[in-house]
Amino acid sequence: MANSDNSAPPPTSPPPVRSALSLPQSRSRSHGHGGQLGTRLARGTACEPLPTASCSLEMKVAVGPDPSLVYRPDMDPEKAKDKGSFRNYEAGPLLDRVFATYKLMHTYQTVDFVRKKHIQFGGFSYKKMTVLEAVDMLDELVDESDPDVDFPNSYHAFQTAEGIRKAHPDKDWFHLVGLLHDLGKVLVLAGEPQWAVVGDTFPVGCQPQASVVFRESTFQDNPDLQDPRYSTELGMYQPHCGLENVLMSWGHDEYMYQVMKFNKFALPPEAFYMIRFHSFYPWHTGGDYRQLCSELDLAIYAPLGAGV
Repeated sequence: MANSDNSAPPPTSPPPVRSALSLPQSRSRSHGHGGQLGTRLARGTACEPLPTASCSLEMKVAVGPDPSLVYRPDMDPEKAKDKGSFRNYEAGPLLDRVFATYKLMHTYQTVDFVRKKHIQFGGFSYKKMTVLEAVDMLDELVDESDPDVDFPNSYHAFQTAEGIRKAHPDKDWFHLVGLLHDLGKVLVLAGEPQWAVVGDTFPVGCQPQASVVFRESTFQDNPDLQDPRYSTELGMYQPHCGLENVLMSWGHDEYMYQVMKFNKFALPPEAFYMIRFHSFYPWHTGGDYRQLCSELDLAIYAPLGAGV
């Protein structure tokens, strides 16, 4: 959760947002967007090469119909895809790519790995760019963990923000959350493998629960599950310790949350919570990991599941 400094009511219009992201200078882009939403980039420390999905495909831009059109406020209901058909991990043209990404994620996301990533990307001292420049960078990213889309992630950012604005016109901070929520995926453009950035998140340091995607077929080689400290339902945690005290798998959620804390974003605590846990589907959609939740987590559970 955010510190008390972030608990003040949001201003009428979002203030300039200064955030720290991590990209090598040679991969950054500048399009002179004017609107001064500054973004500070952080230099990651040296790290050994990480495995990548052997079936990784070249990016395809806007191939076929856009399945997230259902979230556009002005979409014709008769043309919109049924939301119940999203997140199908049993069949589909992208399933091999998705499975390969989760197999790597569930093998290499360990307590030790996550702690190293917090150190590697915790400096926030390298460079600045505008938020809109960061959104533009997502033009170059197709999320290989997503079974529904094969088009750039920047589309999803604007569609999510517009959908939230339609549903919650009085919550301007929530509109901004929709735009920001996936910006941490620029880590892929810094050279990080997709399995260390995208996809559903889960707590490390305890046994994965039933609703984790591909749980039965992807965790066999994860060394933490051979460690008695980490292989039980509670693992290294105390009952109802609170999600703020849980070490989540490393990815764009946790990174963007840390970016927001470091730069003291003038957003309410709910915004920080949504960014940090929006990909924690095994909890907010699957209903698992309740044994780790505090009263606050359980109170915010329903609205988060209905958010981003």
